[in-house]
Amino acid sequence: KALERLNSHEESNLHSAASHALAAVEAGVNIVAACSQGKQKQMQEARRALLTVLSSLQYLACQGHAICGHVDEEANLNQLLTLCADDIPELKSWLNCTTYKWISHDIINEMLSIMAYNVLHTLMKEIHEAVFYAIIVDKTTDISVREQVSFCFRIVKEDLVRRFLFGFYTTGDTTACNHFYHSERFYLSTDKCRGQCYDGAANVAGHRCGLQALVQEEEPRAVFVHCLAHTLNLVVQDVAQSIGMCRTFLSLIGDLITLVKASPKCLVWFEKFQQEEDKVHLHEFCPTRWTLRASSLQSVASNYSELNEFLNDLSSQDRSDAGAKPSGYMFHLQKFETYFTLQLLLLVFSRVESVATALQRSNLQFHQAEMVITSLKSYYCHPLGCSFFSLIL
Repeated sequence: KALERLNSHEESNLHSAASHALAAVEAGVNIVAACSQGKQKQMQEARRALLTVLSSLQYLACQGHAICGHVDEEANLNQLLTLCADDIPELKSWLNCTTYKWISHDIINEMLSIMAYNVLHTLMKEIHEAVFYAIIVDKTTDISVREQVSFCFRIVKEDLVRRFLFGFYTTGDTTACNHFYHSERFYLSTDKCRGQCYDGAANVAGHRCGLQALVQEEEPRAVFVHCLAHTLNLVVQDVAQSIGMCRTFLSLIGDLITLVKASPKCLVWFEKFQQEEDKVHLHEFCPTRWTLRASSLQSVASNYSELNEFLNDLSSQDRSDAGAKPSGYMFHLQKFETYFTLQLLLLVFSRVESVATALQRSNLQFHQAEMVITSLKSYYCHPLGCSFFSLIL
């Protein structure tokens, strides 16, 4: 039995490790150095694999692609890493590990947070170097009906105007104090603020309890400017809704575009009347941006005859109550009043849209914005020229 135990001992891991250690000592090999070199090589391979994971994650984030999917194996990140593993052997062996791979959901979210904080730190460093800054705050509701507040900062550096978007922040409380709390999260001194721009909502533009009032309590030199693009949009909306002819026409055109584009059958039917391949397609109205309706009106003007033919064909083939609606639209389109209003509003909205686009440029200066608004006012004060009436007649 003793011999049997000796034979089994020779096959054990302990005997094998001791034999290799004794042979290494007799050969003059440093065990610590050998282990250290092996550990260093293992660390280098793991480091290269981890850097590949980070670079792949950064690529997907910068391109705005989804990172995870319904199934982890089919996620964009996993598919991209599998593709990179064909050229990087270290990554391939790393992904074949059965213990840990550092690509779980929690780890990926932590990596994204670190990248985001690094970007914000770089932007804040530039703002500190510029000394003075202006803040722009706007809010909107996303598809999940959550209030999203965006924070932008404008600086002047080397005679160039630069604007940085710091991100969107979900907040259930839309009071001025809560917005002021979020603005202080960026560790920017309020006494260096020289401008603030918001829309006309009371929680930000209020003279007593608005965000601009809270900022001016700490820094009176932070001049508040009501967003000129938002002001222009409100003016256009108020004027268009106060004139009965314009209000009726815009409602008619909006319903007509919805009739054509809401039904796949009607859309294909309408496209049969468009003979040219590069014909302008109908564009729906933006429900909130009144200054961006020129493209929709232009699409109707370019397809005016096609719309009449389509509505005539649709009403003649559909004898039900649904066919009466296209007949009513065709009746209005064939009236001179409708065509005149279309050309008139197209003239108005096309100039407004170009001004609204200019006001949203990130490098626009305040005196340039005033010049654009002044030129728009002078344009509308002049009477219509003969070219407009020759187009109508």
